[in-house]
Amino acid sequence: MTTIQARYLNQTTMPRKKRRLSYAALTAKYAPDNAIEFRGSHDPERFSGTLFSLSQSGLFIKTQNIPEMGSPVLMHFRFCGKKVQCQGQIIYVNRVGDGMRPQGFGVKFTRIIEEDYKTIGNAVETFYSKFN
Repeated sequence: MTTIQARYLNQTTMPRKKRRLSYAALTAKYAPDNAIEFRGSHDPERFSGTLFSLSQSGLFIKTQNIPEMGSPVLMHFRFCGKKVQCQGQIIYVNRVGDGMRPQGFGVKFTRIIEEDYKTIGNAVETFYSKFN
């Protein structure tokens, strides 16, 4: 099982506009109401939330249990019929739902199994092609 480090996840040839359209389409198709479990990398207690949005570089978890900004987090969720296990770092938090985004936090992937990364990427590409 091969994992990819963060430096590879951030190097994309996909233009910004393409990423935004793909992100929106992928979110509409796969992300709403999917359960996700997460915990701090040094914390045995697990929490749950809802996978609110997903892109090839990260995700947003809708939850009331919000770790500290910058904290590492371990996550488990289902995508395209497979269980995805990955690690990330919290890059922003929304402590109160504001109508635009619900309460929760955004995570940037730092480690992910290569096959899962490709599955997410292929889904993004598939949905983007529908916009062209």
